[in-house]
Amino acid sequence: MSSEKNDSKGWQSRKSLPECLEYMFENRLSSDVTFLVGEGQKEVKAHKYLYTDKVDLDADNVTSLLVAANKYEIDGLSDHCTAYLEAGMTTDNACLLLEKAHMYGQKELYKKCMKMILDNPEESLNSQSFVQICKECLEKIVDSDKLALKEEIVFESVMRWADAECKRCELEPSDENRRQVVGKVLYAIRFPLLEKEYFDEQVLTKDLLVESEIASVVKKQYKVVDLEKCMFKPYKRLINTTKVIRFESDPKCKWPYNGQPDAISFAVSDEMFLHGIIIYGSFETDCTYKVKLDVFHAGYLLHNQHIEVDTKPEQTTYNMEILPPLKLEAGVRYVAVMHIEGDPSYWGDRGKNEIIVGETQVQFHSTTRSKNGTDKNKGQFPGLLLSHA
Repeated sequence: MSSEKNDSKGWQSRKSLPECLEYMFENRLSSDVTFLVGEGQKEVKAHKYLYTDKVDLDADNVTSLLVAANKYEIDGLSDHCTAYLEAGMTTDNACLLLEKAHMYGQKELYKKCMKMILDNPEESLNSQSFVQICKECLEKIVDSDKLALKEEIVFESVMRWADAECKRCELEPSDENRRQVVGKVLYAIRFPLLEKEYFDEQVLTKDLLVESEIASVVKKQYKVVDLEKCMFKPYKRLINTTKVIRFESDPKCKWPYNGQPDAISFAVSDEMFLHGIIIYGSFETDCTYKVKLDVFHAGYLLHNQHIEVDTKPEQTTYNMEILPPLKLEAGVRYVAVMHIEGDPSYWGDRGKNEIIVGETQVQFHSTTRSKNGTDKNKGQFPGLLLSHA
């Protein structure tokens, strides 16, 4: 027998399982899957990952491998590709990676890309990759309340994207075509926040808005229309909210949930926005709360939402965002009603009836809608997230 034949028959001798699998990959023994990746259609044997949990990733093959991993439900390989992309994320490529995450259904990568973009908005929107994203990703970015940019920059960025999209669609970059390709994203631009002079010179001189839209913005600028009736969002992005905490005591245990609602009434002395409700978490075990929140004024339902909140005993409170924020009129009583399904939670007492925020008074009152023990002195609703209008 030749040594080559001996090697081919006895290759498993004195090898560990990982070494055997590595040998199978290197010598293409029993290969059952081959990926063709990159522009050069380079062959990558599946054994490299399936049998050894190793893969050589680079900028040329990572996207193709991610597609293949998702198609064939190879979760580990998908995780490796996602981790590689996350490690190389910058403000220059965050929008490009957001688009890839959107295309391939990578929810965690998508969230991390959005965080990078919203944490570094000006650099990200000025990047070349921004104008390459799809309309759906564009809307997610532009519509975000956490996009901390002057609205003039947002407007100009959307127009840059529109020009690029016109080019991709082989259209002239006219105002009519810009509006057409932008579509409903136009309503994510907060035109009422533009400086009046900028609006007059950069928007009114173009055919981007129809007469009714222009009238809505102008009326808002001159404060002759209610915020809720404006056709475009009139409130600022990334407003510095104030946590208004109503309990003076440390959180206590334990508050049971029996299917009955907890509720609190509150009022403000000046116009404000309600951005969220602060709720308590589980005091004993990890628990996912199912929360139903209703906000009423004079018996009318102003806001309703259902949300699941993952809570841990080491964290006592959680912010439940209200989007879009609710405008609170001065001197008007509102009632927040909350149904929670889950384990017993923390609770507070020694409630303060009045708290001063700047020069604004925030008052808390008991309400007959509360059936589970919460009132102005104790219970749930440890605080509100507010900002001045």
